[in-house]
Formats: sequence, structure tokens, C-alpha cells
Amino acid sequence: MKKIEINTTQNVTIEYELAQISERIGAFVIDLIIIAIISMILGVTFQAYASTTIAVIVILPAILYNLVSEIITGGQSIGKKTMRIKVIKLNGESLHTFDFLTRWIFRLVDVLLSIGTVAIIMITSTSRSQRLGDMIGDMVVVRTNNSDIYNLSRILNREKENDPVVVYPQASLFTEDEMLIVKRTLVRYKKHKNEGHREAVILLSKKMEEQMQVIAPKNKLEFLNQIIKDYVYLNR
Repeated sequence: MKKIEINTTQNVTIEYELAQISERIGAFVIDLIIIAIISMILGVTFQAYASTTIAVIVILPAILYNLVSEIITGGQSIGKKTMRIKVIKLNGESLHTFDFLTRWIFRLVDVLLSIGTVAIIMITSTSRSQRLGDMIGDMVVVRTNNSDIYNLSRILNREKENDPVVVYPQASLFTEDEMLIVKRTLVRYKKHKNEGHREAVILLSKKMEEQMQVIAPKNKLEFLNQIIKDYVYLNR
């Protein structure tokens, strides 16, 4: 299984497994079926109104489906979501409309004109499993079911437990940025154990208690560390 490491805009390294060719083909087939169903429904609905405009309306889903669905979902058409794969940027930044437009335009070469031959050859032969549209747009398609949002050995500076017990399931409600604030607060306190940083840990613990609606144990450091562990496990 090919893997790739991507640095997010928060300077956190994330390791992803690249989507396999079978998963990408599976997503393509599912999307193709959905397009056919939509076009069929539109065709039946407007069959009494034969005109060029109606013909365009019926054909539009086939043309715009992939572009629109990936823009709306941020990188996952229905097929990709079903196969648990997703499009992401290599530089860790969020995808924008122009990125999806780039992939969509090059589908003409990758998929349509070559009946998928170009896409299959490039995905199976390139180190990052990229088709032409991915390479031009600086994107990759990764698996979402086995990807850790963080690499636990880097976030917690310890090995990931095989079967951790989730103490605070509410941790899944926090964002990546909020968890990074917690981690940085703990790192600063560990490095500089003064009154100011100790107070920061206490205040942060109170804030987390309020948001999670729980009562923190006396050891605030263990409390915050546990929240990070639970967050990483729940969002992997």
C-alpha cells in the first residue's frame, strides 16, 4: 500500500494511504450509475418537451456531476464517499473551486477521450498514484478509512495504543486547531514549569470542562492529554 505524508497549514504531518486503482474505478462506476439514473429521470420528466434546451438539461448532469459534487463535498463525490476515498492538496491547504475545475477539465484527456486508459496508466505508474488532472492541480486521492488525522507518535510523542479506551467521547466535537492549542499549552508547561504556564493549564482545563460538560480530575495534565488521545482515536 502506497503512503504519503502531507504537512498541514498548522505544520502537523499527516500520513495517508493513497487510494488504490480498484477503489478509484469503483467510485467512478458508482458515480456513472448515479449520472445515468439522474439523466433517465430527467429524460422521462421532460420527454413530452422535445427541444434543444431540454436535451441540454438532460445531458448537463453527465457533464457537470463530478465538478459540482466534488466542489459541494470538498473532494468526495458520492462514489468516492462510498469507496472511502477523497481528493486532497499535496501542500495541505484546503481545496478551492479552481482546483476542482482543473481536475474536471483534464478528465477529458484522462477519462473521456481515452476511455480511461490514460488515467489507469498514470495512476498505476506514478509514485503518488496521480492521473494527469491530479498532477497539474498538485492533488492526490487518498483513503479516508485508514488515515490518521494526526500521526499519534508525533502528536503525543508515544506509540499509538492497539485498543485505547475512549474516556471523553465529547473530544470528537473539537477542531484540529483547538487540539493544537491544547497540545502547545502542555508542551510549554512541560518545558517551562512556571506559575504562568501552570495557570494556563488550569484555565484551559476549566474551558474544556465547560464545553464538554464534564468534571475534570485533579490532575489537569492527564485530563488534557486524555482529551488529545481520545480526539485522535475518534477522528482517525
